[in-house]
Amino acid sequence: MTAKELFERIRNDNLSGASELLRKAVQGIEQLEGDELRKFIKLLPLAQPSMASLLTLWDRLSRAMDAGKDNEELAKIARNFLESAEQSKRETVEFASKALSKYKKFATISFSSMVFNVLLKIGERQKISVLVPESRPMCEGKLLAQELAKNGIDVVLVADMAAVWLVKTVDCVILGADAITSKWLVNKVGTYALTLAAKHAKIPVFVVASVDKILSKHTEPLFSIPDRDPSELAELKDVKVKNFYFDLTPLEWVVMVMR
Repeated sequence: MTAKELFERIRNDNLSGASELLRKAVQGIEQLEGDELRKFIKLLPLAQPSMASLLTLWDRLSRAMDAGKDNEELAKIARNFLESAEQSKRETVEFASKALSKYKKFATISFSSMVFNVLLKIGERQKISVLVPESRPMCEGKLLAQELAKNGIDVVLVADMAAVWLVKTVDCVILGADAITSKWLVNKVGTYALTLAAKHAKIPVFVVASVDKILSKHTEPLFSIPDRDPSELAELKDVKVKNFYFDLTPLEWVVMVMR
């Protein structure tokens, strides 16, 4: 595998969540040899500039590379970062599943692996239901709905904007995070509208996130929300189509659940 091949694989992955992308990046790093590893490290912040965990990984690796670390040491740093992030996720999932167990009716958006696992754990102890918008343009909400249903959880799948109207019928909203800046929660486009509607209906909104999702002063300037392929939405003559995957929600609108 070359640096460019791994870069393209990460950049073009529009279905995996932040946790899965981090895992794929680290697994790829462990396979790169010679100068290819260093080339990839330089490209990494451009692969998914909305994903905090990848930007933080880049920050760790670029500093180590500047300090003269060899490839074996760089791969070890990447593996340790992944293991630390996954430990944080496990602890947060366990904590959140207990902290949110008083709720029975949930709403979410997109497919966060952490949210999925929290809902599974709560669903093992009590009967719950989940309102899931399809999460356009890639509609990963459909996949979440299928996986929850396979595990015996009651699911209602709706169009994205229908969830904004129906959020008043749930007990709480539970969200993942692709990044957390000093002011904003970065998550799948539609999160802002869903959270605003929940706020209006006085429905609490919880964000389940691990510490690797927090952008530092070194990585926040690298953050951006790039435009994506317009054809994922539509191809219409004389119509400008704007397609992007993430939006920004004020942190003061949500409650962070983190370990």
